[in-house]
Amino acid sequence: MTDINARIAVKKGWKHHECFECNHEHWQTPDGGISFNQTDPPQYTTDWRLAGELLEEMENVTLNHFDVIDWKWQCSCFYSKFSALADTPQMAICLAWLEWREG
Repeated sequence: MTDINARIAVKKGWKHHECFECNHEHWQTPDGGISFNQTDPPQYTTDWRLAGELLEEMENVTLNHFDVIDWKWQCSCFYSKFSALADTPQMAICLAWLEWREG
């Protein structure tokens, strides 16, 4: 999940910094703020508040929970032709957002 969180963070303007001298890494916020304690990207795939922000950016999106093979969450937009299936609604939102941004 960290890879997905990192991909989203970079697209949202976060910057990943590594200090090879002190073997420390951190994420810098889009507005340039630095928290040296933030060694992981924001947790879009598990945090409802962050996933909700992604959901609000997309237009005409549906989020459904249904039985495909096993119960899955689907986040999709018919007009933009993107869709993502996942075990959690937050992950479905994240995968759909990436497809929407990269598509």
